[in-house]
Amino acid sequence: MAKQTVENFSLDQMLGFVINHAAHLMRDELLTMFNTNGLNITVQEFRILGRLWEEDGLKQTEVGARTIKDKTTLTRQLDGLVKKGLAERKADALDRRVFRIHLTKQGRTFRKKVMPVVFAMLDKGQQKISQKDLTTTLKVLTQICFNLTPKG
Repeated sequence: MAKQTVENFSLDQMLGFVINHAAHLMRDELLTMFNTNGLNITVQEFRILGRLWEEDGLKQTEVGARTIKDKTTLTRQLDGLVKKGLAERKADALDRRVFRIHLTKQGRTFRKKVMPVVFAMLDKGQQKISQKDLTTTLKVLTQICFNLTPKG
């Protein structure tokens, strides 16, 4: 692929545009598969649950940072997870102004229902792509994130 210039510019050849397009398609497919399987969850809620499955009991601000969500959006999505019985807010033992987000028993077991659907979507999207290419892609995208993350 030739380096883009003003003269040969193509949006379809811009990495950021293609990444965003792929992300939208993956999100839409995942939501469809969640709905088809009666999971009653949004992709945004899945992202929060995913972080809590990695580390339960995060501060609400940590959940926001790790899911790249602003305070208002995160609060609304956490409200949905609490209403569905998948998560709960608990005051921090050392600072009652801080809330920690914990999975409920239902939230922990929900993982076994959700992850096969997630893996099926990934399998569909990653057809005809070698494991080597997937590993390289993830490594490259991770480096781009590192390069563009504000330091300090």
